Amino acid sequence: MSNSLIIKNDNLPDYLQPAMVDTGTENMGQFIVPPRIKVVQPVSRGEYKDKFSPGDAVLVPQMLRIIGLDLDDRGRPKNESSGVIFTPLFFFPEFCLWNPLEAKGNLPMIRDSSYDPTSLLAIKARDSKRRFEPCPEMPDKQMRYVEHLNFVVLIHSEGLNMLPAIMSFSRAEHRSGSNFAALIKMRMAPMYGCQFAFRTRYRENDKGQWYGIDVENPPEGVGAFVDKPTFEYTTYQYQELKAAHADRAIRVDHEADDIVEGQVQNTEL
Repeated sequence: MSNSLIIKNDNLPDYLQPAMVDTGTENMGQFIVPPRIKVVQPVSRGEYKDKFSPGDAVLVPQMLRIIGLDLDDRGRPKNESSGVIFTPLFFFPEFCLWNPLEAKGNLPMIRDSSYDPTSLLAIKARDSKRRFEPCPEMPDKQMRYVEHLNFVVLIHSEGLNMLPAIMSFSRAEHRSGSNFAALIKMRMAPMYGCQFAFRTRYRENDKGQWYGIDVENPPEGVGAFVDKPTFEYTTYQYQELKAAHADRAIRVDHEADDIVEGQVQNTEL
């Protein structure tokens, strides 16, 4: 895999361009760990609780707030945020075996993972009857096989524009990710040439309360497709991400997900 996804910079002065063949960052390109879009939950703790509010979409590990819930006339948060325009660059499913929450601190939260849709992890993650197994170290607790729908996206927002980030859907949010994939297919166009909007929205069922991400078509006045210069950039990014995925060089940091904390961890698909 080339390192150009990380080092390409068309704004460099001419005198620096020749050095791009040897930048000193060769070993840094072996793995790509894009920032991740995290939705702050009612059960969030630590920095998330101190710096943000439930329903905020935050870029981690940068800890940058992307959007928060809209406020009503009295300044109280509504149940959803405004939409944020973005472009999907690349999609890949990931299949993970999660240890029980009670093992946190003693075992890694993710016990095993695979990108292979024919793997045993994938088969069990997609089969509701085989999704849970006793944890060998804690036989009275259950491990869970989970399918994550991962989208690498570009957020078209001031301060974040042209920064690839991971938007991941799993467990109770798997349906939202599937709906997003269906929206992409309906465009009948390269995904990396399309524009969509995402918003955070309150959810509730008999197992808990949480905030998730809903993706929809962009509002009136915003084009369904990117302009030509942007498309040239997103095409390049897509090709690099595709090559990185083929090399199994993309990593998603799921460890901090509140989806495994508190009420949300019990929410079924």
